[in-house]
Amino acid sequence: MTTPNATSNRALTMPVPDDCSDRYASGWAYADWHISKGGNLNADAPADWHEEKVNGFWDRLTAERNANSNSEKGQDDGHQ
Repeated sequence: MTTPNATSNRALTMPVPDDCSDRYASGWAYADWHISKGGNLNADAPADWHEEKVNGFWDRLTAERNANSNSEKGQDDGHQ
């Protein structure tokens, strides 16, 4: 996999999973950029994208939602 091509020289806030296709990585990188700009974590990928790219996009958004959920749980636990 060639992550630098997928990230366009921008550092990812969450690395692309190992052993994925370039299409998947490009969807992941796009979602990572989308998130870094304050984008909606429930966004939908463009309809004309290849399925692998869509999956990378959705998986990155899901990973962010899960990370946010886990950090909120950790904060709540400290206040009980």
